[in-house]
Amino acid sequence: MLLPSARHFLSLTLPAACLLAAMPFAAIPTDAAAQEAAPVAEVALSSGGLAEIVRTARLAGDGELVLAVPSDQVDDVLKSLLVSDPAGTVRGVALPGPDGTQAAFRTMPFQPSDLASPASLMAALTGAAAEAERDGTTHSGRVLGVSRRQLGDGAEEMLLSLSTADGEIVSVPLDAATRLSLREEALKAKLADAVDILAAARTEGTLRLAVSLKGEGERQVAIRYVVPAPVWKSAHRLVLPPEGEAAEGEAMKARLQSWAVVENFSGADWRGVRLSLTSGAPVTLKQSLHAAHWADREEVPVAMAPEEERGMPLLSRQRSFEALGAGLADMAEAAPAAAPKAISAPTAEAQGAEASLAVTYTVPFPVDLAEGGSLTLPVVDRELEAERFSVFERGAGGEHPRAAVRLVNAGETSLSPGIVTLFDPASGYTGDAMLRAVAPGEETLLAFAADRKVNVKVSDRPVEAIIAARVAEGVLTATRRHRALTTYDVTGAADAGRSLRIVHPRRPGWEASVEGATTEEESDAARLLVHAAIPAGERRQVTVTEDRLVEETYAIADADADFILSIASSKGVSEELAGKLKAIAEVRSRQRQAEKALQTAEEEAERLAQNQARLRQNLAAAPRGSDLANRYLDDLARSEDEVLAAMDRADAARRTLRQLSAELEEKVAAL
Repeated sequence: MLLPSARHFLSLTLPAACLLAAMPFAAIPTDAAAQEAAPVAEVALSSGGLAEIVRTARLAGDGELVLAVPSDQVDDVLKSLLVSDPAGTVRGVALPGPDGTQAAFRTMPFQPSDLASPASLMAALTGAAAEAERDGTTHSGRVLGVSRRQLGDGAEEMLLSLSTADGEIVSVPLDAATRLSLREEALKAKLADAVDILAAARTEGTLRLAVSLKGEGERQVAIRYVVPAPVWKSAHRLVLPPEGEAAEGEAMKARLQSWAVVENFSGADWRGVRLSLTSGAPVTLKQSLHAAHWADREEVPVAMAPEEERGMPLLSRQRSFEALGAGLADMAEAAPAAAPKAISAPTAEAQGAEASLAVTYTVPFPVDLAEGGSLTLPVVDRELEAERFSVFERGAGGEHPRAAVRLVNAGETSLSPGIVTLFDPASGYTGDAMLRAVAPGEETLLAFAADRKVNVKVSDRPVEAIIAARVAEGVLTATRRHRALTTYDVTGAADAGRSLRIVHPRRPGWEASVEGATTEEESDAARLLVHAAIPAGERRQVTVTEDRLVEETYAIADADADFILSIASSKGVSEELAGKLKAIAEVRSRQRQAEKALQTAEEEAERLAQNQARLRQNLAAAPRGSDLANRYLDDLARSEDEVLAAMDRADAARRTLRQLSAELEEKVAAL
């Protein structure tokens, strides 16, 4: 919007030194006026750090409601704004662009920095028709440029060079004695626009959103949005009962008083608002919606057609335009979907067309949008099949499931990906989620808050068992079952039942079964989806059993007796095979004892042999016939007897081992 007073000033001839100083201030509306147009009526503060704000205003017929919003809240307002007009529809919301000043100056022959002085402005307007008046003399012509001239006393002055209609080039000093004026009406208008834009930019920190409504009669309109806010705090006071015992028939009582501490950083005064405080853990997301984002595109070289084809009609391009026109005609005939009753329907829903690789929405009315401005419009308004339930995902952390909703896109066009703000019809704002692209007929799941009223405790118990065994050619093949038992112990909400989905991660190669719930068809190789109905206030257990069978082979002749007994005692082994395995285990046990006896005897014989060698060395050193030599002779004789005894024990152990080995071979062969 242009400021008439500024345009009036700039159409006059002004002194060069005050060309930019004549800027009226009263033409810019104040924040207070904008807030009074739609004051805050309700505020719901969330412990998740958000505020749901409701503004109301009286409106008659068609019109606009203007909201003054802090600039740091614009993204959240664009993400979550809802309009409730009982007798009207919403056309859209207009607001200044993310950098309105820069965008507006893109089409101007000068930049904001050029407006700092008459010299810099004239330097930017090379070729423009201008007039300079000084000391009663007027020079008219086109601007050639601005230069500096050094004066004798060390000072300098700026000179404006003009090319007159007679071909003369004149230089006019730019100081307080020179009056400048522009002769081109279009350039005057651009300069006036620039002053208006810079004047409006002085309200930095606040943006105005104009909500355009179409309706009949006088009615109360409500605008609702969600913005960041300080977390409200609670402080409790508890008065304990007096010491001692209570009177007979009475109970001891304490008095608890809780206070809430809140702050108002909403950008508007609260006057008689209806304030509510909510506690929960919604999923809160933010997205840069007000900023301009540009997609990167690959630059490809220009392909030149052969000379013989240049100048020929491009039939393929004509056919493409014809197909495009037919597609637009089909979109124009599409009927808008029914609007939800809870919020105002759009004045006219955008018409969607589904192609093989994209979906197109066509706005059904002309759109006006100034350079550098922003606009948000409703493009889809449809009812979707929805189912609310809670989702608990193993490994996601915590003991509470997430509140979620399953949506089925029954429309004829895809739903575009983007951020979603969810509202409950009873309690209002309830969380955020990200919506993926959903094709017609597909469904998606949105999780938006923690369901703190439901608790899920998870426990694991591994179990191993031999379920089958067979023997062939002395090799025992045992089938071992590895079992993992996962128990989900669910305590339901006290006030209402829940439909609970448990997302259990599958183990690759394991077979899964469920007890206490049903398995959903959407389960895949990576996830087992389990559905359980949890009545209000009740406790349910859901057990997921995963099994994996592994075949293990062992040479029986080398197996340990304890291991053979464990196989024999397994439930999957027949009584006949178990008896034979126990007999083999008994032989293997005796073999082990014989091996230990042989080892002990051989070690004893080795020790005695080493002692004999020591005695022989000492005997050689002792005087022949002495008492010491005689004593060594006696010790050597006894040692010889002990060596012979140890060798006899070793031989006996070897004979026993040979007998047991033969017996073992016989029993293994009999299997």
